[in-house]
Amino acid sequence: MVDIEFKRVVTEYRARILENELGQRFVTKFPKDVNSGNQYGNGLKAHAVYLSQYQLLPYDQIREYFTDQLDIPLSSGSLLNSRFLGSERQDTLRHHYQNILKAGEKESPAPIPVKGKRGRPNRTKSRNLLERLQNYESDVLRFMTYVAVPFTNNPGENYLRMARYGLHSI
Repeated sequence: MVDIEFKRVVTEYRARILENELGQRFVTKFPKDVNSGNQYGNGLKAHAVYLSQYQLLPYDQIREYFTDQLDIPLSSGSLLNSRFLGSERQDTLRHHYQNILKAGEKESPAPIPVKGKRGRPNRTKSRNLLERLQNYESDVLRFMTYVAVPFTNNPGENYLRMARYGLHSI
């Protein structure tokens, strides 16, 4: 028999406040990832992102799932909150993306204009793609800041494929 078990794991952090004989207070520090009284862990965030971006479930259904099935009260507002993909993580992904584009520049450098020849120099398909990824970086990475934008455009492509298929069958 194969079964699956989901369980809620709560980690509580307590700060100790000590005072010495001179009246100086010493407070223990929380882990650097803990920055509010109630926050969600990476596993929960990843599961929520998976349900919204890959399974394309509406936020209300995801909230109901967490509340009813997992006994984790989660508001739709928390799902919409951009902190699910923190700014530090966004900066890391953006930096990684820009490094990939720099490597692409080495692999597919811009064509050198020929003196006396009019018009734009011919570019390879890979160079055209690289330039589009550079020029539209904010659009490519929009999924990081707007939760309504899915990570992939597969649903849109599937919709267009069905439309084209319908045209061919007439």
